[in-house]
Amino acid sequence: MGSLADASDYTPAAVTYHCGRLKAAGLITRERRGQHVVARRTASGQALVTLLSG
Repeated sequence: MGSLADASDYTPAAVTYHCGRLKAAGLITRERRGQHVVARRTASGQALVTLLSG
């Protein structure tokens, strides 16, 4: 979440909150790997990105 926060210029708390909402909506998955959390789009998340990309 820290790397994503740095890249998006948001606080880690804000990124964690919004990723929680995206996970609850089924648009991403989160997997803990040691001290890191890896977030990935689900098929539904990718479909939404594709739809909104034009």
